Amino acid sequence: MFEPVPSLQSIYAVEHGDFIGQFFVFVETTKTGDYHFLSLPKMIPIVVPRKSFEYGVKNKVLVFVEKLPKPIYGMCQMQFKKNYKLKIAPFSLNSKRKP
Repeated sequence: MFEPVPSLQSIYAVEHGDFIGQFFVFVETTKTGDYHFLSLPKMIPIVVPRKSFEYGVKNKVLVFVEKLPKPIYGMCQMQFKKNYKLKIAPFSLNSKRKP
């Protein structure tokens, strides 16, 4: 059975739920297997558990849009790292708090 896995430079549209209307740019996989995304346009680092990502893709909550050009993706990576390092609201989908 196919298990969805985000790839570098991928951007996803959020079509349902608390983040509807935003885009998630995949940045990296954590050591625990969760995924780091940068939320656009808010520029908030988002931690998405692997199971939540799989559920979101299978149920069309997250819809793949495209692979970003390398320069654009590089800017998203830098912004994620800057905001994550500054502790600008890293948000986990396991959290009850809305961004």
